[in-house]
Amino acid sequence: MGKKNNQSFVTIPHALLIKIIQYKAKQHGIRVVLTEESHTSKASFLENDDLPVYGEEDSKKTFSGKRTKRGMYCSKNKTLVNADVNGSANITRKVFPEAFEKTISSIQKILNPISLVLK
Repeated sequence: MGKKNNQSFVTIPHALLIKIIQYKAKQHGIRVVLTEESHTSKASFLENDDLPVYGEEDSKKTFSGKRTKRGMYCSKNKTLVNADVNGSANITRKVFPEAFEKTISSIQKILNPISLVLK
């Protein structure tokens, strides 16, 4: 975006940005769900790790996978997944627990997404 735009963009207060998003979404009939996203990037989506809520007694929680490098997550069975995909799938699972059925087909959709060309 450029140095000048970056400098002016970071001055938007977080709470104001949320209010604006909620306002605009309400105008278009879109429901906004605010959630906490603790442990979503540490937990493995593929192994269906538990997703503890921030503040609960989870200081000794261990997860089956780990980040291997920036942007890459390695599951227990050595499957490499983009770390953002793993985290966003876990956020979805945290907010909507029934969103993903524990089947091979739903996991394959995450690992092998299809591309759609819109004209």
